[in-house]
Amino acid sequence: MDISVDPVVFYCSGCHKILGDTLSFIETNDILKSIVLSSVTNSVDISTTINTSNDTLDTGSTFVWLNCSNCQRLIGKKYHSTPDHLAYLSDNFSLNMFNGNVAWYQLGSQKPQSSIRQSFTEQDSDGADLSDLFKIKSVLLHYQQRLDNNDKGQLSLRQKLNEHDKRLDSFDKDQIDLQQDLDDRIQSIDSLQHKLKLLQRRLDHLESKIPK
Repeated sequence: MDISVDPVVFYCSGCHKILGDTLSFIETNDILKSIVLSSVTNSVDISTTINTSNDTLDTGSTFVWLNCSNCQRLIGKKYHSTPDHLAYLSDNFSLNMFNGNVAWYQLGSQKPQSSIRQSFTEQDSDGADLSDLFKIKSVLLHYQQRLDNNDKGQLSLRQKLNEHDKRLDSFDKDQIDLQQDLDDRIQSIDSLQHKLKLLQRRLDHLESKIPK
């Protein structure tokens, strides 16, 4: 069943420039408190300086910083290399949903949603209220489910088309076999007619020698 979920747009909380949306959504990372996208808008500046992380959450990873191109607020990272368990971050864009610089808006909703920084800073990390992040994740998962359903529908259509193609191929093969059988029969008839002509000539020759 198709689930109708409006896309989510992420924007800079300082200047309101659009940074990306869930059309390029890949994953959420609750530990890094980030939203991972496969692409971002031109409003995102990508640094050329490669850094190595010493943070226990992504130790050893190499990355470049992402900034809002308009107001230069720090909005996240683009990873170049990561540990195996964070492989999906490599070459994708991780928007930081904790530092207060990224806010989000669900198309069709009444008002923009604030960043989730406050819910993290009000409590310690073990008891932090992750409701906003989970709300975003829920929306994204529903959106992903809709895409998955569409993919399944496309797969089913492809399978039907493949079955149709197989039937056409089988029909074409049957036609070829029938044509070959017809050609063989015509060749046999031609051969028989040729033999009949030879017999007729022989009979004519024998009759010509019978005294009248």
